[in-house]
Order: sequence, then C-alpha cells, then structure tokens
Amino acid sequence: MPPRPVTPPPPVAPAELPHQKLTIKQVTDVIERQLTKDYTARLNITALPPEIQAGIVSAAAVAAARATRANLENEALKIAKQFFQPASVPQLIAGKLQQAKAGVQIVSGSADLATILDENAKMLAAKRAALEKNGFKPDEAFQLILAEIQGKAARRGTV
Repeated sequence: MPPRPVTPPPPVAPAELPHQKLTIKQVTDVIERQLTKDYTARLNITALPPEIQAGIVSAAAVAAARATRANLENEALKIAKQFFQPASVPQLIAGKLQQAKAGVQIVSGSADLATILDENAKMLAAKRAALEKNGFKPDEAFQLILAEIQGKAARRGTV
C-alpha cells in the first residue's frame, strides 16, 4: 500500500495573523508553506528544486523578521507619540509673542539702536530715490521696497 501524502495544514490568511499570538518561527513556517504551495501550483510540479526551496526559506525568514520589526516600530511610535502632544494654537501664539518680546528687549537695550535705525532709514531713502530717479513713481518705489522687505521676512519665516 503506497504511503498517504502528508497534507500540510491550510495556510493562515494574513488577516488572521494579527489576532493570534504567533512566534517569528510560526510566522516563518506559515509563509514558507504558502510560498511552497503557490510555487508548486504555478510551476505545476509536486516538489520544488532545492535552490527554490532554499530561496523560499530565506525569503520567509526575512519577511517574518521585517514584519516583526515594522510592527515593533509602529508600537514604539505609538508610545513615543504620547510624550509629544501638539501644542494648541494659543500656546503657539503665546510662544511666538514671548520670543518677539525677548527680541524687542534685546534690540531696544542696545546703545547702537539709534545709529542702526538711522543708517537703515538712510539706505531705504536712497533706494527709494534711486527707484524714482529711474522712472518709478513715488508710490511704485514705495511698493517695491515694501515687497522686498516682505519677501525677506517671508524667507526668514518671520511673516
């Protein structure tokens, strides 16, 4: 009497895996069984060549390890996010106002403030005069200077 073929247990559907407590070895075995079944059916053979079977064993181990690592990273991320709650809009505004106030206090306390402001005003006036000299109307020159200042502020992220 010929020996009865051993039927491997049915593969576990991927949707079932997260609900079970499986070891990496068990997950690897499930992947190996499914890949073996798929490849024997695809190639229409009863046994896989040793090099393909070795590739399946290796791929299953790598896939199980990667899936385990990804799951652990997701769980770790959930835990880490508990420590970093996003700030509310009022908290963000209050923080920006505190930074602005500190900056104003530093600048206004400088002995060079008046000199710096005078020089800056002179440069702006010279720029406006040059624009007007080159054909721009006074309001156009003003708008160009204003746009330049706003552009610089936007690049710095202060607008």
